[in-house]
Amino acid sequence: PLTLSALRFKLMPNFQQLFGWAFLGISIYWFCWCVAKLIQGQRSAGWPSVMGEVKSSEILSRSESGEGCGVEHSPRIYYSYVVNGARFENESGIHSVFEEWGDRENAEFEIRKYAHLQDVRVFYDPKNPSRSLLKTGIPPSYYWMPPICLFLAAIGFAMTRVWRLLG
Repeated sequence: PLTLSALRFKLMPNFQQLFGWAFLGISIYWFCWCVAKLIQGQRSAGWPSVMGEVKSSEILSRSESGEGCGVEHSPRIYYSYVVNGARFENESGIHSVFEEWGDRENAEFEIRKYAHLQDVRVFYDPKNPSRSLLKTGIPPSYYWMPPICLFLAAIGFAMTRVWRLLG
């Protein structure tokens, strides 16, 4: 006869193995997303630039979910520029490829660099000049992301193997 205790023991490894596969899948997805963002950042390093003008700037704020979580802030710069006679208006975080959220002090520090009506160097995508950035390349803090993703994927894979052996 199949008792509740026996059923629980029989189903538990399957649940934990499923959890391991889900963990592995999410880690691989995050890894692919990170690599795609790093490639975008690397490609932007070769974009041409023109001089533009800052129209305005502000600090966006959002609340983190969860108890005890605070508020994150991101600088947003509104600017215009001209490429081959066509005028573009755009908004940007400092690195558009990587939307950066952090403390208010950092956001205010970045905003001070972009005063109203100040000339600013704008880097634009030569294939689509309406896409632009104020800074190109990859922020150094983003290089750690793919190795962390691979480490998490290895944990997920190990979880699936352990429960297969125990099951």
